Amino acid sequence: HYSWKIDPGKWTLNAGLRLDYIQTANDSAFSPLYQYKVKNDVRTNVTNLARRVLFAASIHEDMAYAADVDLVYNPTAHQQIALSLANSYRAASIEERFKFIELAGPKHVGNPNLKPEKGTFTNLNYTLSDNKFRFKADIFANYLNDLITEQSGTYTYINATGSTVSEQAFVNVNISKALFLGAELEGNWQINNEFSLFANASYTHARDIDANSSLPQIPPMSGFASYNYQSKEQIGASFSALWAATQNEIATGETATAGHIIYNLNVHSGNIDLNNSQLQLFAGVDNIFNTAYLDHLSTTRGILKLEPGRNIYLKVKWGW
Repeated sequence: HYSWKIDPGKWTLNAGLRLDYIQTANDSAFSPLYQYKVKNDVRTNVTNLARRVLFAASIHEDMAYAADVDLVYNPTAHQQIALSLANSYRAASIEERFKFIELAGPKHVGNPNLKPEKGTFTNLNYTLSDNKFRFKADIFANYLNDLITEQSGTYTYINATGSTVSEQAFVNVNISKALFLGAELEGNWQINNEFSLFANASYTHARDIDANSSLPQIPPMSGFASYNYQSKEQIGASFSALWAATQNEIATGETATAGHIIYNLNVHSGNIDLNNSQLQLFAGVDNIFNTAYLDHLSTTRGILKLEPGRNIYLKVKWGW
Protein backbone atom coordinates (compact mmCIF):
# COMPACT_ATOMS: atom_id res chain seq x y z
CA HIS A 1 0.00 0.00 0.00
CA TYR A 2 1.23 3.49 -0.85
CA SER A 3 -0.14 6.92 0.11
CA TRP A 4 1.10 10.24 -1.30
CA LYS A 5 -0.10 13.66 -0.12
CA ILE A 6 0.39 15.53 -3.38
CA ASP A 7 -0.84 18.82 -1.91
CA PRO A 8 -1.51 18.55 1.87
CA GLY A 9 -5.12 19.43 2.61
CA LYS A 10 -6.08 19.35 -1.09
CA TRP A 11 -4.88 16.32 -3.09
CA THR A 12 -4.12 12.78 -1.86
CA LEU A 13 -3.26 9.64 -3.84
CA ASN A 14 -3.64 6.10 -2.42
CA ALA A 15 -2.66 2.89 -4.21
CA GLY A 16 -2.39 -0.79 -3.35
CA LEU A 17 -1.71 -4.25 -4.81
CA ARG A 18 -2.46 -7.79 -3.58
CA LEU A 19 -1.74 -11.25 -5.06
CA ASP A 20 -3.32 -14.54 -3.88
CA TYR A 21 -3.02 -18.26 -4.59
CA ILE A 22 -6.23 -20.16 -3.75
CA GLN A 23 -6.68 -23.92 -3.48
CA THR A 24 -10.08 -25.50 -2.76
CA ALA A 25 -10.33 -29.24 -2.05
CA ASN A 26 -13.36 -31.33 -1.08
CA ASP A 27 -14.27 -34.93 -0.34
CA SER A 28 -17.25 -36.55 -2.02
CA ALA A 29 -20.58 -35.35 -0.60
CA PHE A 30 -23.23 -38.07 -0.20
CA SER A 31 -26.95 -38.13 0.57
CA PRO A 32 -27.84 -39.65 2.92
CA LEU A 33 -24.59 -39.67 4.90
CA TYR A 34 -25.58 -42.79 6.87
CA GLN A 35 -28.55 -44.70 8.28
CA TYR A 36 -28.95 -46.76 11.44
CA LYS A 37 -31.52 -48.83 13.30
CA VAL A 38 -32.14 -49.04 17.07
CA LYS A 39 -33.57 -52.27 18.47
CA ASN A 40 -33.70 -53.03 22.20
CA ASP A 41 -31.56 -49.94 22.78
CA VAL A 42 -28.85 -51.34 20.49
CA ARG A 43 -27.79 -49.20 17.52
CA THR A 44 -26.84 -50.94 14.29
CA ASN A 45 -25.45 -48.98 11.32
CA VAL A 46 -26.85 -49.87 7.89
CA THR A 47 -24.06 -51.25 5.70
CA ASN A 48 -23.88 -51.10 1.90
CA LEU A 49 -26.10 -48.04 2.03
CA ALA A 50 -27.31 -46.84 -1.37
CA ARG A 51 -26.35 -43.16 -1.55
CA ARG A 52 -26.37 -40.56 -4.28
CA VAL A 53 -23.22 -38.48 -4.87
CA LEU A 54 -24.13 -34.79 -4.69
CA PHE A 55 -20.60 -33.50 -5.35
CA ALA A 56 -17.60 -35.60 -6.40
CA ALA A 57 -14.21 -35.16 -4.70
CA SER A 58 -12.12 -32.50 -6.43
CA ILE A 59 -9.24 -30.01 -6.12
CA HIS A 60 -9.29 -26.55 -7.74
CA GLU A 61 -6.45 -24.00 -7.90
CA ASP A 62 -6.69 -20.32 -8.82
CA MET A 63 -4.43 -17.26 -8.95
CA ALA A 64 -6.04 -13.86 -8.34
CA TYR A 65 -4.94 -10.28 -7.75
CA ALA A 66 -6.39 -6.95 -6.66
CA ALA A 67 -5.16 -3.42 -7.41
CA ASP A 68 -6.65 -0.05 -6.47
CA VAL A 69 -6.00 3.67 -6.94
CA ASP A 70 -7.89 6.46 -5.12
CA LEU A 71 -7.54 10.15 -5.93
CA VAL A 72 -9.03 12.44 -3.26
CA TYR A 73 -9.59 16.19 -3.68
CA ASN A 74 -10.77 18.59 -0.95
CA PRO A 75 -11.93 21.85 -2.59
CA THR A 76 -12.94 23.28 0.84
CA ALA A 77 -12.73 22.18 4.46
CA HIS A 78 -16.29 20.76 4.27
CA GLN A 79 -16.20 19.13 0.82
CA GLN A 80 -14.48 16.09 -0.64
CA ILE A 81 -14.45 14.52 -4.11
CA ALA A 82 -12.96 11.03 -4.49
CA LEU A 83 -12.42 8.95 -7.64
CA SER A 84 -11.71 5.27 -7.02
CA LEU A 85 -10.47 2.82 -9.65
CA ALA A 86 -9.89 -0.84 -8.83
CA ASN A 87 -9.27 -4.22 -10.41
CA SER A 88 -10.00 -7.01 -7.95
CA TYR A 89 -11.45 -10.46 -7.37
CA ARG A 90 -13.74 -12.42 -5.05
CA ALA A 91 -13.33 -16.16 -4.46
CA ALA A 92 -16.45 -18.29 -4.31
CA SER A 93 -17.75 -18.99 -0.80
CA ILE A 94 -18.24 -22.50 0.63
CA GLU A 95 -22.02 -22.09 0.24
CA GLU A 96 -21.73 -21.00 -3.41
CA ARG A 97 -19.63 -24.09 -4.16
CA PHE A 98 -21.39 -26.79 -2.14
CA LYS A 99 -24.91 -25.75 -1.11
CA PHE A 100 -27.77 -28.17 -1.76
CA ILE A 101 -31.16 -26.77 -0.76
CA GLU A 102 -34.14 -29.03 -1.47
CA LEU A 103 -37.32 -27.67 0.09
CA ALA A 104 -40.72 -26.81 -1.37
CA GLY A 105 -40.03 -25.39 -4.82
CA PRO A 106 -36.96 -25.71 -7.08
CA LYS A 107 -33.57 -26.97 -5.89
CA HIS A 108 -30.74 -24.49 -5.23
CA VAL A 109 -27.38 -26.11 -5.94
CA GLY A 110 -23.75 -25.01 -5.63
CA ASN A 111 -20.91 -25.52 -8.09
CA PRO A 112 -17.43 -26.69 -6.95
CA ASN A 113 -15.91 -25.54 -10.28
CA LEU A 114 -16.60 -21.83 -9.81
CA LYS A 115 -13.79 -19.46 -10.79
CA PRO A 116 -13.09 -16.31 -8.74
CA GLU A 117 -15.01 -13.22 -9.81
CA LYS A 118 -12.75 -10.64 -11.44
CA GLY A 119 -13.70 -7.10 -12.32
CA THR A 120 -12.93 -3.45 -12.88
CA PHE A 121 -14.65 -1.05 -10.49
CA THR A 122 -15.09 2.72 -10.66
CA ASN A 123 -16.74 4.96 -8.09
CA LEU A 124 -17.11 8.75 -7.95
CA ASN A 125 -17.98 10.14 -4.52
CA TYR A 126 -18.96 13.62 -3.36
CA THR A 127 -19.28 14.41 0.36
CA LEU A 128 -20.46 17.64 1.99
CA SER A 129 -20.37 17.85 5.77
CA ASP A 130 -20.43 20.34 8.61
CA ASN A 131 -21.51 20.25 12.25
CA LYS A 132 -25.24 19.75 11.52
CA PHE A 133 -25.52 18.46 7.96
CA ARG A 134 -23.91 15.67 5.97
CA PHE A 135 -24.64 14.69 2.36
CA LYS A 136 -22.97 11.91 0.40
CA ALA A 137 -23.48 10.86 -3.22
CA ASP A 138 -21.89 7.91 -5.06
CA ILE A 139 -22.05 6.97 -8.73
CA PHE A 140 -20.53 3.65 -9.78
CA ALA A 141 -19.87 1.53 -12.85
CA ASN A 142 -18.56 -2.02 -12.38
CA TYR A 143 -17.55 -4.42 -15.16
CA LEU A 144 -17.18 -8.04 -13.99
CA ASN A 145 -15.80 -11.20 -15.56
CA ASP A 146 -16.86 -14.62 -14.26
CA LEU A 147 -19.59 -13.12 -12.05
CA ILE A 148 -20.90 -15.74 -9.59
CA THR A 149 -24.68 -15.92 -9.51
CA GLU A 150 -27.63 -18.33 -9.68
CA GLN A 151 -29.23 -19.22 -12.97
CA SER A 152 -31.98 -21.61 -13.95
CA GLY A 153 -30.19 -24.61 -15.44
CA THR A 154 -29.36 -28.31 -15.12
CA TYR A 155 -27.85 -30.06 -12.09
CA THR A 156 -26.18 -33.44 -12.72
CA TYR A 157 -25.44 -36.02 -10.02
CA ILE A 158 -24.87 -39.78 -9.58
CA ASN A 159 -27.88 -41.56 -8.08
CA ALA A 160 -27.92 -44.54 -5.69
CA THR A 161 -27.64 -47.08 -8.56
CA GLY A 162 -24.59 -45.36 -10.05
CA SER A 163 -26.43 -43.76 -12.97
CA THR A 164 -25.94 -40.14 -13.99
CA VAL A 165 -29.13 -38.07 -13.54
CA SER A 166 -29.87 -34.49 -14.64
CA GLU A 167 -32.56 -32.30 -13.07
CA GLN A 168 -33.75 -28.70 -13.42
CA ALA A 169 -32.47 -26.43 -10.61
CA PHE A 170 -31.10 -22.99 -9.81
CA VAL A 171 -27.35 -23.55 -10.12
CA ASN A 172 -24.44 -21.24 -9.26
CA VAL A 173 -22.50 -20.39 -12.42
CA ASN A 174 -19.89 -17.95 -13.71
CA ILE A 175 -21.22 -15.30 -16.12
CA SER A 176 -18.46 -14.24 -18.49
CA LYS A 177 -19.34 -10.53 -18.71
CA ALA A 178 -21.61 -8.46 -16.47
CA LEU A 179 -22.14 -4.70 -16.10
CA PHE A 180 -23.43 -2.90 -13.00
CA LEU A 181 -24.45 0.76 -13.06
CA GLY A 182 -25.93 2.61 -10.12
CA ALA A 183 -25.99 5.41 -7.60
CA GLU A 184 -26.57 5.97 -3.88
CA LEU A 185 -27.57 9.13 -2.01
CA GLU A 186 -27.46 9.67 1.75
CA GLY A 187 -28.24 12.67 3.94
CA ASN A 188 -28.22 13.35 7.67
CA TRP A 189 -29.52 16.66 9.08
CA GLN A 190 -29.33 17.58 12.77
CA ILE A 191 -32.21 20.07 12.82
CA ASN A 192 -31.62 21.11 16.44
CA ASN A 193 -30.51 19.54 19.70
CA GLU A 194 -33.56 17.26 19.78
CA PHE A 195 -34.68 16.53 16.21
CA SER A 196 -32.79 14.98 13.30
CA LEU A 197 -33.61 13.67 9.85
CA PHE A 198 -31.92 10.80 8.01
CA ALA A 199 -32.59 9.50 4.50
CA ASN A 200 -30.96 7.40 1.81
CA ALA A 201 -31.83 5.98 -1.60
CA SER A 202 -30.08 3.61 -4.01
CA TYR A 203 -30.52 2.14 -7.47
CA THR A 204 -28.67 -0.62 -9.36
CA HIS A 205 -29.01 -1.63 -13.00
CA ALA A 206 -27.28 -4.91 -13.90
CA ARG A 207 -27.00 -6.80 -17.20
CA ASP A 208 -25.54 -10.04 -18.50
CA ILE A 209 -23.74 -8.57 -21.53
CA ASP A 210 -23.36 -11.77 -23.55
CA ALA A 211 -26.98 -12.86 -23.08
CA ASN A 212 -28.31 -9.26 -23.17
CA SER A 213 -30.54 -10.03 -20.20
CA SER A 214 -31.08 -8.86 -16.64
CA LEU A 215 -29.04 -10.41 -13.85
CA PRO A 216 -30.82 -12.26 -10.99
CA GLN A 217 -31.04 -11.14 -7.35
CA ILE A 218 -30.79 -7.41 -8.09
CA PRO A 219 -32.70 -5.17 -5.65
CA PRO A 220 -35.14 -2.55 -6.95
CA MET A 221 -34.69 1.15 -6.38
CA SER A 222 -35.19 1.51 -2.64
CA GLY A 223 -34.62 3.80 0.30
CA PHE A 224 -35.14 4.64 3.94
CA ALA A 225 -36.11 7.82 5.80
CA SER A 226 -36.49 8.50 9.50
CA TYR A 227 -37.48 11.48 11.65
CA ASN A 228 -35.83 11.14 15.05
CA TYR A 229 -36.29 12.73 18.47
CA GLN A 230 -33.85 12.61 21.38
CA SER A 231 -34.54 14.56 24.58
CA LYS A 232 -32.09 15.66 27.24
CA GLU A 233 -33.74 13.09 29.52
CA GLN A 234 -32.63 10.37 27.04
CA ILE A 235 -36.17 9.69 25.84
CA GLY A 236 -35.92 8.81 22.16
CA ALA A 237 -38.41 8.19 19.36
CA SER A 238 -38.25 7.51 15.63
CA PHE A 239 -40.83 7.51 12.85
CA SER A 240 -39.45 5.83 9.74
CA ALA A 241 -40.44 4.74 6.25
CA LEU A 242 -38.86 1.91 4.27
CA TRP A 243 -39.74 1.84 0.57
CA ALA A 244 -38.97 -0.05 -2.63
CA ALA A 245 -40.03 0.52 -6.22
CA THR A 246 -41.47 -2.07 -8.60
CA GLN A 247 -38.81 -4.46 -9.89
CA ASN A 248 -39.46 -5.62 -13.46
CA GLU A 249 -35.81 -6.00 -14.49
CA ILE A 250 -35.66 -9.70 -13.65
CA ALA A 251 -33.82 -12.80 -14.85
CA THR A 252 -35.36 -16.02 -16.18
CA GLY A 253 -37.11 -17.90 -13.36
CA GLU A 254 -37.53 -14.83 -11.13
CA THR A 255 -40.82 -13.16 -10.27
CA ALA A 256 -41.45 -9.41 -10.61
CA THR A 257 -42.41 -7.63 -7.39
CA ALA A 258 -44.61 -4.59 -6.81
CA GLY A 259 -43.41 -1.47 -5.02
CA HIS A 260 -44.27 -0.86 -1.38
CA ILE A 261 -43.73 1.49 1.53
CA ILE A 262 -43.64 0.40 5.18
CA TYR A 263 -44.02 2.77 8.15
CA ASN A 264 -42.53 2.05 11.59
CA LEU A 265 -42.62 3.80 14.96
CA ASN A 266 -40.45 3.13 17.98
CA VAL A 267 -39.85 4.76 21.37
CA HIS A 268 -37.21 4.04 23.99
CA SER A 269 -36.18 5.36 27.37
CA GLY A 270 -32.76 6.10 28.72
CA ASN A 271 -31.19 4.05 31.48
CA ILE A 272 -33.35 4.18 34.64
CA ASP A 273 -31.33 3.69 37.82
CA LEU A 274 -32.73 1.12 40.27
CA ASN A 275 -30.34 0.92 43.22
CA ASN A 276 -27.49 -1.22 41.84
CA SER A 277 -29.18 -2.01 38.51
CA GLN A 278 -30.42 -0.21 35.40
CA LEU A 279 -33.69 -0.54 33.50
CA GLN A 280 -34.40 0.47 29.89
CA LEU A 281 -37.78 0.30 28.09
CA PHE A 282 -38.50 -0.12 24.38
CA ALA A 283 -41.84 -0.06 22.54
CA GLY A 284 -42.97 0.30 18.97
CA VAL A 285 -44.94 -0.81 15.95
CA ASP A 286 -43.40 -2.27 12.78
CA ASN A 287 -45.46 -2.02 9.57
CA ILE A 288 -48.04 0.30 11.18
CA PHE A 289 -50.64 -0.02 8.42
CA ASN A 290 -50.23 -3.81 8.05
CA THR A 291 -49.16 -3.46 4.42
CA ALA A 292 -49.06 -6.71 2.44
CA TYR A 293 -45.83 -6.88 0.43
CA LEU A 294 -43.09 -9.20 -0.85
CA ASP A 295 -39.45 -8.20 -0.65
CA HIS A 296 -37.78 -8.82 -4.03
CA LEU A 297 -34.85 -10.55 -2.30
CA SER A 298 -37.08 -12.46 0.12
CA THR A 299 -35.85 -15.81 1.43
CA THR A 300 -39.36 -17.10 2.22
CA ARG A 301 -40.09 -20.51 0.74
CA GLY A 302 -42.99 -22.91 0.24
CA ILE A 303 -46.45 -21.50 0.92
CA LEU A 304 -45.08 -18.23 2.40
CA LYS A 305 -45.70 -15.53 -0.20
CA LEU A 306 -45.69 -12.32 1.90
CA GLU A 307 -43.45 -10.72 4.50
CA PRO A 308 -44.67 -10.43 8.15
CA GLY A 309 -47.45 -7.94 8.82
CA ARG A 310 -47.96 -5.51 11.68
CA ASN A 311 -45.80 -6.21 14.73
CA ILE A 312 -46.41 -4.50 18.09
CA TYR A 313 -43.68 -4.99 20.66
CA LEU A 314 -42.64 -4.04 24.17
CA LYS A 315 -39.18 -4.89 25.50
CA VAL A 316 -37.50 -4.43 28.87
CA LYS A 317 -33.73 -4.44 29.30
CA TRP A 318 -32.48 -4.92 32.86
CA GLY A 319 -28.82 -5.06 33.76
CA TRP A 320 -26.32 -4.26 36.46
